[in-house]
Order: sequence, then C-alpha cells, then structure tokens
Amino acid sequence: MRSLLACAEVVSNKRISFSMFVLEGITDEMRKTMGVDLKARPYESGANSAVFDNDKNNVVSFSTWDKLYSRAKKVKDRDSEALPKVYRIEKFELEEEEPGTIDLGKDYIYAIEMQKLNMLDKNEAEIWNKFQKDVFSGNYDVKVPSENKDFVKRMLKLKEIAENNGVEQTDMHSGNVAKDDNGNLKFIDLELVNIG
Repeated sequence: MRSLLACAEVVSNKRISFSMFVLEGITDEMRKTMGVDLKARPYESGANSAVFDNDKNNVVSFSTWDKLYSRAKKVKDRDSEALPKVYRIEKFELEEEEPGTIDLGKDYIYAIEMQKLNMLDKNEAEIWNKFQKDVFSGNYDVKVPSENKDFVKRMLKLKEIAENNGVEQTDMHSGNVAKDDNGNLKFIDLELVNIG
C-alpha cells in the first residue's frame, strides 16, 4: 500500500503526474489545510503522488510514501540553497477503506508544501548534460564556449553549495535540477537526494 514518490514534479511548474490511489485518499479537509482549492486539478496522470498548486503559488505534494515525511523534515531543517524550500509538512491519517478488513496498521497521506521551481529549458538541459560530469567531478580544464559560461557558473555554484551543505543528488540527470526565479539551480527529486 506504500508507494514511491516521483518527486521531479514536486517543485516543477510542469504538470506531470498523480496517483489515483493517493488522489482518492485526499479529503477536502486536507486540501483546505494545505491551501489547495477544492476544485484544483492535480498534475497529469502517471506517478505515485498527487501534486497541486496552492493559494501561495507553491506546490503541495500528497503522497503515501512514509520516507517522504522524514526526508522532507531533513530538507526543511537543513534549509539548503541547493534544495527547494520546504514550508510545511503535514501527516494525515487515512480512514479505513472497508470495515472488517485486516488491520495492517495505520496508513497516512503526507503533504509537503514546497517552493515552486522552474524546470530547465531545452538549451539549459543540453548544457547540463554536456558539462555536469566535468563540473561535479572537479574537472575545470574543460573548455566551455562563451555562450555556455553563465550557466556552467551556476552549475559550479550549485556544486559548491551542495558540498558545503552535505547534499548529494544521486541521479544527476537534467530532469532532477530546476531553477528558482533568480536562475539559481537546485536539486529536485527528494527520492534521489542524500542529506547529511
């Protein structure tokens, strides 16, 4: 009954995915608590979470993945510039599906309100994929074309911040990186981030 969270969509402004199981478990009270409009539609079908925009222009990810709760708490406590800001974490107990079924223990839906970030555009993703191995391995001898230097500098800044904050992205794919409104890069997909 526990599901994994596909977190790439958690902090993205792209509409990517939701799980029908999670969606059906979300009550009006949960939505109100997290500032999600009762008529709001989740990001499109596909993964094991349900992600919405809320009234603060943040994203809220609802998931049944219990490790998300502890991982989100670490992200909030760490407050690293290498990761999206986590503003609120809630744990909602799910009601029993059918009376008289075998009790397997309590099930929960976890709601995480996070900073809304923007996915890399096609050009930025290509630059990331071309230079990320060199940047994150410390190979500074690589020649960077002048039109790519600004973005590679932002990659280097992310590397430095992550190292200083004990943050490691275990899958360096460009889809696991996003940018804030100032262009600062951050790792996303909490499932694939080691902290501390």
